[in-house]
Formats: sequence, C-alpha cells, structure tokens
Amino acid sequence: MTNELNIQDDTKIMLKNELDGILSFLHQKYNTISGDISPQQVLKLESSINNLSKLIAEQIHQNLEL
Repeated sequence: MTNELNIQDDTKIMLKNELDGILSFLHQKYNTISGDISPQQVLKLESSINNLSKLIAEQIHQNLEL
C-alpha cells in the first residue's frame, strides 16, 4: 500500500525538478546576470516545497482510500 510519506517524497523531487526548470527558463528569458539565491530565499523555497508536497500527498492519499 502506498504511504503518504512516499508520495510526499516523490512530490518533493518532482517539484524541485520543475522549479529548477522554471527558474532556468526565466533567468534565460530575462537575461539575468546571476541565478544566485539568498539564504532567506532558500528557506522560503524549501518551506513552500514542503507545504505543497504535504498538501499534494494528503490529497492523493485520501483519494487512494476511496
């Protein structure tokens, strides 16, 4: 049986990959000098990824039980 933590881990990996692609695309589109990210931005990004992963995992898990 699929457990919610596995779903959450898979989701985190997918979100990080997608966000890397989005950031890369936008830096290229707007011709930025650097793609640096501040420590505070890293914390916000990680928190957002964790929150989204948890929400997605909960939603998928609740529908597996139907």
